[in-house]
Amino acid sequence: MVVPTFRKVEKRRAKDLKTNPQVRKTFPAEETLRALARSVMKRQMHPLIILTSDYLIDGECRFRGMMLENPEFEFDVICVDHEVSPAEIKEMQLISAMHSISLTVYEQALACKEWMEQGNGTAKELAEKIDRDQSLITKLLSLWKTIPEVMKAAEEGHIGLKNWYSISLQPECNQLGLLQMYLSKMPVAEIEAKSRKMRKPAATGTQKVTRIKCPVPGKSSTVLVSGAGVTFDEFIETLNDLVKLAKRENEKGTSITTFQKICHDLSKKG
Repeated sequence: MVVPTFRKVEKRRAKDLKTNPQVRKTFPAEETLRALARSVMKRQMHPLIILTSDYLIDGECRFRGMMLENPEFEFDVICVDHEVSPAEIKEMQLISAMHSISLTVYEQALACKEWMEQGNGTAKELAEKIDRDQSLITKLLSLWKTIPEVMKAAEEGHIGLKNWYSISLQPECNQLGLLQMYLSKMPVAEIEAKSRKMRKPAATGTQKVTRIKCPVPGKSSTVLVSGAGVTFDEFIETLNDLVKLAKRENEKGTSITTFQKICHDLSKKG
């Protein structure tokens, strides 16, 4: 993760600030921006982050709102106290925006793509820099492995991360058909079932079994997965989904017995 050094809090008039290209591509409506500016004028809770050249790194929504409401207003700002590369600027914007959930999932994917195209490193390195799970970065970047129609649907907000990741696992000849299923609002369970049938299996994943029982190495526990013909790929996907759900419920303080009931109820819904 980028750990820049900062100067003390300073003052800058809104009209004296300049904008950098942002990872965020869409902004709230004018009235929302104005309301944000009025709130800041009453009490600014967090300083804007800027370069010594007065270019914004973080806080563009507040800046845009203030330029509409009161360009003479003096913001509290903090300057980054060293030379910052374009890659570091993007990393800092990603950290701020993704942790505050202010970016759309498409904008997150686009920002990750732009960072990668600058030759700054791998998906794993980006995940470490912005303190995000590598699997999330991999799924975000999977959009750019899809056909143009899928990218357009993602940009327009018609499909989300889980949808385009599922589509990206398909060969290009199958992707349009799967996209149309998502756009038609077909039940997700039905789409996923069709997707698994459409997916071209790897040579090692063609064998199907009805029951997989695996003692966990170094643990006194066993994992059991059963179903009507489970491939190795489906076994991995099932475990990944279950672990994600378990982590989410554990963070909420859910007990193990309640978690089992949640899984049971979800399985009934398909």
